[in-house]
Amino acid sequence: MKALLFSTHQTDNKNYRNLLAVVGVCVPIVLYIITILYGKKLIVENFHLESLMAKVIISKILIWCIFFLTILYSLKIEKRKFTEWKDMPYRWPFYIKIIIFTFLAFAVIGIGTSSLLHYLGFSSKTSEDLSGFVKQYPVFIYVASITAGIVEEYIFRGYMMTRIYSVSGSKFWAIIISSLIFSAAHYSYGTAVMLVQPFLFGLVFAVLYFKYRNLKVLIVFHILWDIIIQYL
Repeated sequence: MKALLFSTHQTDNKNYRNLLAVVGVCVPIVLYIITILYGKKLIVENFHLESLMAKVIISKILIWCIFFLTILYSLKIEKRKFTEWKDMPYRWPFYIKIIIFTFLAFAVIGIGTSSLLHYLGFSSKTSEDLSGFVKQYPVFIYVASITAGIVEEYIFRGYMMTRIYSVSGSKFWAIIISSLIFSAAHYSYGTAVMLVQPFLFGLVFAVLYFKYRNLKVLIVFHILWDIIIQYL
């Protein structure tokens, strides 16, 4: 009888833990949607901010807020570490090898998808064209790239993917679902390219994280890639 009660208690705890993990995956998604639809607009209108600089700064601040709120949810509500997979240590040649491999993979994906979608008649012009702003304030390239590299890798791979895996027990679905969410997060750019490429990039990042369990190398590469493509 005691064994049965203990087993039932364990099952209940696991179900509750899984429920909190599913909610946790939804937390940054909901916060991001609120930010896109209402957050930025309310702040800009209430404080009468007209300059593009102010809007860009607010956008990055809100992204960091989503990041820290997700961490708080993980620590205070889930009672779990934000990233539960401990980074595996490697020698420096490993980092160089992975960065070169990932760069080549991304270059092939980038050129291939851009060419294919252009051939199919899809526009590559985004609804958020910041090229003029970037030329005027080049430091923005580094601010935006560092923000994306850190926040996106921690949330989409370090947090979301591992939570989905802990609930489903499936590497396949953890990789696919986290990559789809990563792609959807780029919806505001308004192009097919910015949906297809992030999905494929997300697949590469997710597979590498599963294989090598090292988030640092993904963050470093993500930052470098975002900086490089701004100069192309």
